[in-house]
Formats: sequence, C-alpha cells, structure tokens
Amino acid sequence: PYWFQYKEQYHRAAQRTLPPEIKPAKGSGSFLNGKKLVIGIVVPALITLIIVLLISIGAFQSSKAEEFTDDFHSVSEDSLNSRGWFARSKDTEYWNRRGEKPGYLTLFTLRGDNWPDSMEAPLIKNLLLRKIPSNCFIAEVHLSNFIPHQNWQQAGIILLEDTAFIGKSVRLSLAYNDFFGGAPASREILIQAITSLGKGFNKPEEIAHQVIFSLDSSKENFARTNLQNAALRIEKQDKKIRFVFANGSMENSAFKELASQDFDMQPKYIGIFALKGFVNEADNLPAYFKHFSLVT
Repeated sequence: PYWFQYKEQYHRAAQRTLPPEIKPAKGSGSFLNGKKLVIGIVVPALITLIIVLLISIGAFQSSKAEEFTDDFHSVSEDSLNSRGWFARSKDTEYWNRRGEKPGYLTLFTLRGDNWPDSMEAPLIKNLLLRKIPSNCFIAEVHLSNFIPHQNWQQAGIILLEDTAFIGKSVRLSLAYNDFFGGAPASREILIQAITSLGKGFNKPEEIAHQVIFSLDSSKENFARTNLQNAALRIEKQDKKIRFVFANGSMENSAFKELASQDFDMQPKYIGIFALKGFVNEADNLPAYFKHFSLVT
C-alpha cells in the first residue's frame, strides 16, 4: 500500500512541478540538463519512499503483539530456565516432585502466603516466576482437577513489583474457604482476586470473591466434575486490570468476567503458585498446571 500511495502522490507532485511539455533540445548540454532534472526528481523521491517504508516497518514491528506459551511438556530445571522461568523459595522435597505427572507442572499447597501477617514474613514456596516486558498484557493459566478442600488452599497467578514482596502485588486464585468469622455458612470453592500495597500496609483489598460452588455432600461430585478444567486470566492495560475465569468438564468452557478495577502498579514479574496460608494442619495438595500464556 505504501508503494501505491507514493505513486499517486508522486504523479500529483510531478504534474504540479513539470511544465506541460518538455521538448528535447539540440546538443549534449540539453540532454544532460534533462537527465539532471530526472535524477533531481527521482532520487529524492526514492529516498523519501525508503524512509517511509523503514518507519512503517519499524512501527509495525513495535506494535506487533508477542506471545509466550508453555504447556509444561518439560519441567527440568534447565528447560524451565531456558524458557525464562526461575523459582524462588524452593522447598527441595516438593520442588523435586514438580514433574511427577507427565505433561504438567505440579506445585503443592505448601505453608506460606503473601497476605500480610504480623507474625509471619511473606513467603510462597516454589513460586515460579518470569519477567514481564510490558505494562500491558494478557496472562492466562490452566489448571487440571485442582479441588481445594481445606483453608486456605489455593493456586493461581500473581503479579509482583519485586521478588521480595516489598512492592505492590495482585493475586488471582482458585481457592477454598470455610472461615466466616463464626457466622454459619456453607463451605465454598471460590475465585478470589486481591491487591496489596506491599510492605507497611497490613490491609490488602479483596476486590473479588466469586463463589463458584457452595459445598455440601450433594454437591461435591458436581464440583469435582466442573473443576476438571479451570482457567484464570488477568488482563492489564495501564492502570486497568480485568479478571476473568472459566471452569467446566470441557476444556473450551467460556470465560466469565469476575471484576475490573484500576490499580496503579508496575509489575515486573508474573508467577504461578500454590499455597495454604500460614497453617500446619492442611494437606499439601497438588495443583496441576497444564498451560500458561503471556501476550504483551
């Protein structure tokens, strides 16, 4: 399209510039003058065309979306590192079990949390991280048969400004809850989104608490069937963050919006995690991650 646009502009410019008729004059001097005239018009036009094409190609390449996907067919340390992943706060016993289910990355709901706690320093064991190259992105993770059944078991995606939990963070997770401050209520499996302002701020904000299953003996099999496939997605455009999720017996279940909110942060890292809070009695439940994608 740039070439045809240039031709059209060039012909219009030539019609305005050239006299109605150019007659060849006798002698070599007139011939050379005509040749110089042609060169004087064509060469600058070609240079202009080349510059326009280079600028257009550069703009196209800079605006082209980049996508990273990982289906975790290999979870060896070298393979993960070569794909841009790195682990923090390794628990050797459970980190060594990350490949026990072929075709999945297996993380366990180990003791720890990034939720502010006056008695505990923030910690997520076997947190798998990678750098985020842009402030605008879409991140998505898929889980298989993750069915939390004790407080505060959960797995999902986390955004961090740093790896020491000093700065701001955003967390989206599939979780279990049966803590209601003494109020009678059914056990629940939910999708939760929380934001934290970081060190020195001991009150995170729960911006979404979407119950997907209220559990009793008649609904547990239903919940188990519909958690065969679960997906979490965070979409970030400058300050605007949108949270969506999907679950069902089929892999192509539709996404549903959970919440959308402005939150001013510049995440440098994105991670996938499993945790159970700062409790000792809950099981170390495996969470099977089968897909991750990041579009920037």
